[in-house]
Amino acid sequence: MSTLTIFKGSTLKDGGGKFYGISMSPLYLVSFEPVGKSVAASPGTNLLDAAQRAGICLPSTCGGQGDCGECSVLILEGNLSNLTAAEKECFSPQALQGGQRLACCARIQGSVRVFIPDLPPTRKAVSATENRNILLETEF
Repeated sequence: MSTLTIFKGSTLKDGGGKFYGISMSPLYLVSFEPVGKSVAASPGTNLLDAAQRAGICLPSTCGGQGDCGECSVLILEGNLSNLTAAEKECFSPQALQGGQRLACCARIQGSVRVFIPDLPPTRKAVSATENRNILLETEF
């Protein structure tokens, strides 16, 4: 049996990547690379929300509607919802086959490892735990 500590003094017990809290509803481990942060998330949570809870601010000018494509991530392994129409429009079949997903559209159905690609030099994401005011630098 493994354990996952989410908050100081709060520990969840497991059986194989599925964690249970006080309510006994399953929580899944979502790991973000290369930043090395992880968070426990309920089934149906999208990766954008999970990233924010882990203190990672992914760009998303559309507010998580699947329109801008800025929250693109690469799925290394794990169980997520089926591809949405927005993802099929945003990515080529090869990119989708390679694991590319929109964090706002991909919903957690099991433990997941996510790779966050480097942001272009003209845009910087700021960790939510480091700075509550998110600054996006854009060249016009």
